[in-house]
Formats: sequence, C-alpha cells, structure tokens
Amino acid sequence: MQVNCQIRFSSFSIGYRPCSMVSFRKRWCDAALEGAVKAALVPVHKYLSLLVTLPAFTVALQSSVFAADVGRYVVQPGDLLSISVYQWPEHSGDVRVDINGEISRPAVGHIPVAGQALEEIEVKLRTELSKQIDLRNAPIVVSIAEYRPITVLGAVNNPGRHRYEVGLTVLDALALSGGPLSLFPRGSAFDQAVRQVEYYEKASVDKIEYLSALVRRERLLAEKVNQDKLELPANIASMLKAAGQEDIAEQEQSAFVARKSAFSQQRSAIIQQASVYKEEIDGLKGHMVEILAAISKVEEEYKRLQSLLERGLIRRVDLVTVDNQLTTLQSNLRAAIVAHAGAKSQMVKAEASGSELEQTRLTEIEKELGEVEKTIKTLEVSRATRASLDPAQGMQMNRGAAIGEDVGIDGLNFTLTRRASDGQMTTIGARAQDSVMPGDILTIAVLKRSF
Repeated sequence: MQVNCQIRFSSFSIGYRPCSMVSFRKRWCDAALEGAVKAALVPVHKYLSLLVTLPAFTVALQSSVFAADVGRYVVQPGDLLSISVYQWPEHSGDVRVDINGEISRPAVGHIPVAGQALEEIEVKLRTELSKQIDLRNAPIVVSIAEYRPITVLGAVNNPGRHRYEVGLTVLDALALSGGPLSLFPRGSAFDQAVRQVEYYEKASVDKIEYLSALVRRERLLAEKVNQDKLELPANIASMLKAAGQEDIAEQEQSAFVARKSAFSQQRSAIIQQASVYKEEIDGLKGHMVEILAAISKVEEEYKRLQSLLERGLIRRVDLVTVDNQLTTLQSNLRAAIVAHAGAKSQMVKAEASGSELEQTRLTEIEKELGEVEKTIKTLEVSRATRASLDPAQGMQMNRGAAIGEDVGIDGLNFTLTRRASDGQMTTIGARAQDSVMPGDILTIAVLKRSF
C-alpha cells in the first residue's frame, strides 16, 4: 500500500512523495522525534537570547536614568535667567545664577534657585516680592536667556568651554571643539617622538597653570577674610617645591601685599575725609550754640528797651539798633544750620562710600574665586584625561590601520559627566547622537594610538 504524505511541525516539514506503509511509519517516527527535540530546544534559544541582550538592556536602562532630567530642566550656577514682572520693570531683567546657586534681586536680596525648575523659581520669586510690593495678579515669567556653557576635553582641536544651544548632541559638541585630534599620528618614528615631546610639554604647562590656580585661590581666600599675611597650606607648598615653582608663591604674595596696601590706602582716605567732615560738624555745633546764647541776650535787651520805650524813657532809634543786631544773629544762625546740614550729608556719603568700597571689594573677590574654582575643576579633569592618554602607558594602535588614517567616530570614546539636581556628579559612556545638557563635561578619548 502506498500513500502520499506530508508531515509538518512548527519548524520543519517532509514533502510529498510515494512510500510504503512501513517506510511511512519509520519516516513518521523519525520526524516526530526530531520535532520533539527541536520543540524542547526552543525555550533554551529564547533564554540564551535573553542572556545576550541583558547587558544591552542594562546599558539602555543606565542611559535612560542618566537622561531622566532632560525633560525637566533645573537651573544651576552659570545659567542666565530672564525675569519679567508685568508692569514692574525695576524688578525685571537678566540675572546670572552665581557660584552659590543664588540670584540677587532688588528689594528681596539673594534667592537660592539652584536645582529648581523655572516654575518653582517663579513661585519663589512671587512669594518674596509679595512681601515687599503689591503684585496683585501681575504675571511673573522666568526663562533661560543663556544656558551655562559645556566643557569639551580630551582629543579635540579646541578643548575648553563652549556655548550651549538647545538640541546639542555629542557630535555637535565635537564639531564645536574643532573635531577629533589625532594626538599620535601614524607617521615616521621621528614625527611620533616629536608629538610625544609636545604632549609632555603641554602636560607641564597644565601643571603650572593648575598650581598657579591653587595658590591664587588661597590668596583670594586670605583677602576675603582680610588676613594680615598669606600662608599656604603644607600640601600646596610641597607641590610647588616638588615642581620647582616656588616663584608662583612669591608672585601671589607680592600681589596680596600690593592689593592689601591699595585697599588700605583707599579706606584710609575715606576715613580721613569723614573725619574732616565730623570736625566741621562739631565746630558748627559750637558756633550755633554761641549764636543762640547771643540771641538770647539780645532778646532780653530788646524786651528791656521796649519797656523803656513804652514809658517814654528812650528813643525808638535805640530800639532799632538792637533789633538790627537780633536780625543779624538770626541770619547767622540760619547760615550755620545750612552749613551743618551740608557737612553732615557729606559725612554720611563718605561713610557710605567706605561701606560701598568694602562691598565692591568682596564682590570682586567672590567673582575671582568663582572663576578660579572653574579653572581648577577644568584643569583637574584635563589632567585626568591627559593622564589616560599618556604615551608611557604604551597603548597600541591597530597595526592593520593604514598610514595617515584619520581617526573617525569609530576610533573615539565619549563619556559625559553631568551634575544631577541633587548636586551629585554622574559619568557614563555616550554615543554620537546622545543629547548634551548645559554644564555637561564631554570627554573624548582616542581608542587607536601609535607610538
């Protein structure tokens, strides 16, 4: 007996062809066994696939957590805010968030805004302003006039700080910084040696700049608290000695003495000026007391003569003479009062000038401190990145690469360092199309290098 058969399973089939009943049974049993084995293996393949994709899922999850703040921008130091209070131009304008995460507004003073969304700042600003003025229902709008810049470090032609624009990606930041830099070109041995010398020279310059920034920060801190002498911490002094850069400390010491002397001279001049006005005020007070005493005597004499005139004992001309004396004394008193008020006003201005001088000095020191802190942080990241690119570590390039081959995106490694709303710094790997946020630090490293 012959039959035409076709047996199908989930993943295989046996086509039509004539066969005997015995042959048919054998083929059916073989096919059934093979199908059972394959069916049993299907879950294994699924689990293996899950294990393979698990690392990718972990990276994607980390990236999504890293980018969680993208949708809700929070303000940080360095952002320039635009504040608009309807019909209150004196409370409107642009203001930059300082290093302490605060903004300063008229009538309310310093307001902490770091780590807050724009809507939260609007609510806080309304609350503070309502304590001073009648806002009623005047709208308050806070927007970003200028985002804080990003920092691009590593193997690029123009590392440093760059202006942030909305929608900026890692690839855009790479273009802003002049494109990737092949620190160690695939040329002759001499060319490679020259590049290595340039590398170490740049590292030496960075170290000197870093030490200078550290000493300058100590000098500014000493000026801020008005210390009599600049004394460096032991660790900084030892770093200067080890690098043979003790002259940096001498330069900052000279700057400290010169700035302190200049400020002392300005303050002494203001104090002396205020003292002169105070002496003038005291003299005018004594003069007015004398005039008042004279007026009192003349008034008594005038009353006595008035009584004699009424009784016909004297002539009116005698009374007129005393009246003229009284008028003259009263005129002198008015002049002394005006002079006293003028001198007092000048003394108040001099005292206010002294306070303003001190406040201006502190503001300038705070500004310089902020710039120095940024420089130190940038140099610290730059030094760490440069250390990872040190030729002495002997990282080898792919020997199959062609001579003169440019380093492309495939030859670069991107890492993003971002400050979260709670102030914590987070660093993860990034891709060319990933978004860059204001204040991010993008570090670019070359994967293929030649020595």
